[in-house]
Amino acid sequence: MIRVGSNVSLLSDLWPEFDVTCQGQWVYAWPVKRQRQVPPLRLRLIKVGTVDKPVYLLTNVGNVRQLSVPMVCRAYRLRWGIELFCRSLKRTLCSAKIDCRTGQRATVQINWTLLSLCILPLLGIEHLQTRRIKPQRLSSAALLCAVREALLGGRFTQSLHQAYRTLDAQL
Repeated sequence: MIRVGSNVSLLSDLWPEFDVTCQGQWVYAWPVKRQRQVPPLRLRLIKVGTVDKPVYLLTNVGNVRQLSVPMVCRAYRLRWGIELFCRSLKRTLCSAKIDCRTGQRATVQINWTLLSLCILPLLGIEHLQTRRIKPQRLSSAALLCAVREALLGGRFTQSLHQAYRTLDAQL
């Protein structure tokens, strides 16, 4: 299952080396240079989301019983959490690139980055629950800024309390 965008016209730009045709819920993609040698790739187009914000997905599972629309919706929602995690890892913690020269050091950097990304939300969620604020409001970027400000401000004994105050101000 792949997302092809919120605009179905993106299908023609998705694979420039393919001739793409839409017929109802089916998308046929032929390699431009080999249309006579190979059959088209037959994909099912599934529209999910809302009326105002539709999202189009393609799958090679043609049988609706094997992969129903509710199953696709659930899988897509689960995938979103993974995307947010990866985005936080790459952007918030600035870990899009590994800065080590050896495999062993790269492994250590990845482990510490992942550990940080898992511990930071725990600190924030614990604090939000004491304030009766929904954990969904937690921003990884705001939390990281709050913790950095507290730690770099030189108040190591009160750093967690300062981070919580900063987080409160940003929420």
